[in-house]
Amino acid sequence: MRFIMRTNTAYKLIILMLIALFMGACAKNKQLQNQAQKLYERGDYAGATRLAVESLNLNPGYLDAQKTLRNAYPLAMQDHMDNIAVLHLGRDDSKWEAILEEYLALKQLNQKVQSLPQLRDPDTGMVLRFDHYDYSTEIDEAQRSAAEYYYQMGMQESMMGRSRELQRSAALSFKKAESFVANYKDSRSRYETARQNATLRIAVLPFEDRSGSRGRFGAINDMLADQIIGHILQDHEATEFLDIISRNQIDLLLEEQQLSASGLVDEASAARIGLLLGAEKLLSGRILQLDYRDPVTSSVLERRSANVEVESGSGVEDQEKQIQCQIEIFSLSSSMKIMASYTLVDVATGRIDLQRTFTGSRDFEDSWGRVISGDSRALSPAQRALVAKAQGQAPSARQMASEAIDDISLDIANHFLVNNR
Repeated sequence: MRFIMRTNTAYKLIILMLIALFMGACAKNKQLQNQAQKLYERGDYAGATRLAVESLNLNPGYLDAQKTLRNAYPLAMQDHMDNIAVLHLGRDDSKWEAILEEYLALKQLNQKVQSLPQLRDPDTGMVLRFDHYDYSTEIDEAQRSAAEYYYQMGMQESMMGRSRELQRSAALSFKKAESFVANYKDSRSRYETARQNATLRIAVLPFEDRSGSRGRFGAINDMLADQIIGHILQDHEATEFLDIISRNQIDLLLEEQQLSASGLVDEASAARIGLLLGAEKLLSGRILQLDYRDPVTSSVLERRSANVEVESGSGVEDQEKQIQCQIEIFSLSSSMKIMASYTLVDVATGRIDLQRTFTGSRDFEDSWGRVISGDSRALSPAQRALVAKAQGQAPSARQMASEAIDDISLDIANHFLVNNR
């Protein structure tokens, strides 16, 4: 008997879940159709078509959604065809990219409607049919025409001059041609040639540590240079036209020339080092100041009183009793502040192109508490939370220095990239 009752209960739960799912689908279905109708009334026939399709995917027999689709779909198709006709009237070959977008939108709209299950009019039982078009030929023509337009743009720009700006623009045009038709003519090799002509070769020299820390916090000068490079390389758009000379090449050259990293930003040394490295720009800098405050722990005593009820025994009203608790609140704090400057030098002229100082800092604070005496029930919620905490542990000086250096390196990398796009 119990088994039968449990089985009936399970069936009821399943039925209730199915009803809930059905009701939810109906609600979603009507919501989509209402939105589709509003878009139709505003003249957004493509949007109305997409939402009507979503509604019919939930319920192919939904008459209102069928009606919206029958009305909106032909008008949406006609809108795109009208746009294409207007674009064809233009004499500028840049029109082909826009024409391609229109044909792709038509194709997507076709595919959505054709993906629907078979639709039947609930009243007549007749199968609803929608026109289907194959735009493959038109899309192929538009892709090739767009590719040819950008290819010719690249050719013109690459022959207009050898400036980095023109060559960069040419490279992007050849790349755009490739995006429409893979391996279009010789656009790939021409892109690479223009990209190389537009590429800025830069050497990031080791930073000089003038903070007087004497290595107490690690090799923060080398860390700063490495992190600057790391942040720059994360910007893939910028590094398409940027070549950073490797740290090994720089170290080897400095060793061969018996030079140190310090003093390499004056005109003579910049030109010399830059020419030997094949660099156009030299990025160097100095750690100017480092202020570190060792972890300091301080404490204060706090006393708190509270009234609590005490059971008095059978038949006697509970009594209130005042209790007290004394706790010691500990505070631990430390801080790190680093100031560094960087300089970007043009190798050909020895002129300083960029120069800026940045500051990175880290502050650490933590508190906890311990009961000295008394009844802890007297403590406030905040005091209880402090008592429950473990004793604080300050991060190491090297860790704080590393985090501060990371802030500075990001600031320097961003400043460099903004000014060298």
